[in-house]
Amino acid sequence: EYLAALFHQAPLQGSQKGLLEELTAIFQVARYSRALMTAADHHHVRNLTAELKRQLRQGKRSLGRKD
Repeated sequence: EYLAALFHQAPLQGSQKGLLEELTAIFQVARYSRALMTAADHHHVRNLTAELKRQLRQGKRSLGRKD
């Protein structure tokens, strides 16, 4: 529900939205499942987070440009 509200308020591009959805799905499994996260899972989350941050920073810079 929070993710849906966030998407309604924040204009995210398609790939940013997909990354955030994937991170949310992983969080839900990690939080509510009995399954343990592996080192590979942690690495994947770090990569997804870094990519999302990169895309958000890039989008912020492009918003400030005056062409």
